[in-house]
Amino acid sequence: VTKGNADYVDPPRIPTGAFAVDLMSGGGVPMSKVSIVYGPEGSGKTNLCLKAMAEGQRMYPDKMAVFIDAESSFDPVWTETLGVDLSRVIVVHPEYAEQAVDIIESFLYADDVFMVVLDSIAALTTQNEIESSATKQIVGGASLLIGKMFKKASVSFQRMTNAGQCPPAFIGINQIRHKIGVMYGDPETMPGGNAPK
Repeated sequence: VTKGNADYVDPPRIPTGAFAVDLMSGGGVPMSKVSIVYGPEGSGKTNLCLKAMAEGQRMYPDKMAVFIDAESSFDPVWTETLGVDLSRVIVVHPEYAEQAVDIIESFLYADDVFMVVLDSIAALTTQNEIESSATKQIVGGASLLIGKMFKKASVSFQRMTNAGQCPPAFIGINQIRHKIGVMYGDPETMPGGNAPK
């Protein structure tokens, strides 16, 4: 009796440089998959992704890494300290979430990119929210867009695989928020709705 998919092939992985994380994840960040790194503020999420980027540069010396800096917090000096070759990193500063999604989609189709890192999902703000008054309530705008981003990523992975190419790894960094008024159960949640889960 065969259980599961007998044709499943485990994708190549990029080690993170943190032994415990690599052991737990089966070898590191998988290529052609979406990975979410989340946790409280200051827990080293960006550092983990930058270390994985440095490891990936050793594995793929002829490919580039992409860092989508939605938080405007990219530190080139610290990034070099972690072992990343800045000459092989494309840093993009999108103005709003729609622009970030389009940029991510285009890089996921590039055959000379091994990793795309989005820092962070929580910082993505829609164009409508930026251009409207601060008093205006906009509910669910970013969540819909983030859901669309993950759908586009899945399609790009499938198309590249069908074309015989190895899709890049896509890492989304997210933060933890706490629901207000939760007395029972886990009050922790992530921005972006259910799509990142």
